[in-house]
Amino acid sequence: MSLEVPLPKDEAVDKVKARSDPLYGAKADRNGWYHCPMFSQSKCAHKPTKQRCIYNKYLDSHLRPYRCKFADRPECEDARFSSNACLFRHEREAHGLHNHGLNPFLCKFPDCDRARDGNGFPRRWNQRDHMKRVHDYIEEDSPRDRPTVPDPSKRRKGPATAPTSTPMRRTGSSALARAQAMAGATVNPKHYSPTVSQARYNTPYMYTG
Repeated sequence: MSLEVPLPKDEAVDKVKARSDPLYGAKADRNGWYHCPMFSQSKCAHKPTKQRCIYNKYLDSHLRPYRCKFADRPECEDARFSSNACLFRHEREAHGLHNHGLNPFLCKFPDCDRARDGNGFPRRWNQRDHMKRVHDYIEEDSPRDRPTVPDPSKRRKGPATAPTSTPMRRTGSSALARAQAMAGATVNPKHYSPTVSQARYNTPYMYTG
C-alpha cells in the first residue's frame, strides 16, 4: 500500500491549483483500474494502476502542471515542472525563494535575484553551478581548480622488500658426509665385547658415490 507524504498547507493548496486539468478527475474502470490517458499518444511506460496517487503522478509527468511564480517574466514564461520539488528547486536557484538562514555565496551577476544579501548559496559549488546553468557562466582556469601534479621527489616510498632466499640443494657429497658422521656417532666399538670386530662401519650403499 502506497501512502503520499502530507504536504504543508500552502504546498497542498498550490498542488490543488496546479492539478486543474479535467483528466485529474477521471474515474477508474469497472475493475478499479486507472489507465494513463496519454499511453496511446506517447507510448509511455505507465502501467494501469489501482492507486489514484500514482495515476496523478502519471499525469504530472505528461502535463507538467506546476508553473513558476514569475511566469510573467520572459525567461520563465515556458517554465513548467512535473512536481513541486522541481518547481521549488527552480524558484530557489533562479529567484532566491525558499531559502533558510544565511547564504553567503552570492551570484556574481548583479541583476540576478541570487545576488542580493541573504539570497545567495550556502556552498560555493552551489553558486558556481547556478551561474553555469542560469547565466551560461564560463569559469576561468584558476590555480585552485588546476589539477595538481605530484612531485616525484616527494613521493612516499613503500616498505622495503626483503630479498628472498633460495634454499640450498643438498649435494651427494654433503649427504655422504652426514651419513658417515651419523654412523660414527651411532656405532661405537667401545660399547661392544672384545669379540666384536673393530672394522670400520660400512656406509650404506645408497650414499656411496
